[in-house]
Amino acid sequence: MHRVYIDKDSALVVYPEKQTIYKSSLKDSDGSKKYDSISLMYRIEGLGFSKTTYFFRGEDSLHNAAYFTLMKNQNKDSLKFKKNNIIENTRKGLIADDGFFISSTDYSVFAKYHKNEFFIMDDIENKKIKTIANKVAYPRIHESERGTVTIMGEVNFKNLRGTIDNNTLYLQSGVKADNEKAFRFKFNSIIDTYNLNKEATTYQNSFYIPSYAGVKCNSFMVKDNILYAIYGNYLITYTIDNE
Repeated sequence: MHRVYIDKDSALVVYPEKQTIYKSSLKDSDGSKKYDSISLMYRIEGLGFSKTTYFFRGEDSLHNAAYFTLMKNQNKDSLKFKKNNIIENTRKGLIADDGFFISSTDYSVFAKYHKNEFFIMDDIENKKIKTIANKVAYPRIHESERGTVTIMGEVNFKNLRGTIDNNTLYLQSGVKADNEKAFRFKFNSIIDTYNLNKEATTYQNSFYIPSYAGVKCNSFMVKDNILYAIYGNYLITYTIDNE
């Protein structure tokens, strides 16, 4: 199924089955449907982006999970990429490497649902970072000779959702810390923060987003140190004190 992404003044449509990206300018004022396209060597499952680079999660030729980058051309209206660089591939891509992209002006992050790690991609290098989440066992995956896949055991979510504000990654954890009370975990959303600087990405601190009317937040984002949390039909804002 195709997916649509917005990168500044451009709309990108990704077709996993066709291994193709279509890009169109949002500033076209003459009503024409002009677009560029590029065919990739690999199936595409998701897209993140920074100033100069696109970051993909997809498959390699053996259908393993693969993470790779494509450099944008200096001409923003073209999809003439300069480099194709696979940064990691793994045979555990069925469940263990599923995740989600978080993009900002300077960074693109791919956080994994079931592993205590995330990729960070900026315009200089790609890094894989371990989170502080507890080591929860991965679900066992059994594949028969006929290709039928069976997931054995409970599927745990270590990372649920996240957002980037300036140089800080806010990542919601789905597992309770060893030193955390069960009732606090039940009625609050845990946010772990990481400093995304160029020298070394480091864990900073953690805090709670409280429940509202007995309900945990469904989604959140941070902009200019203001946290916006959605609880069903309600939007609540919080000011983050970095002191």
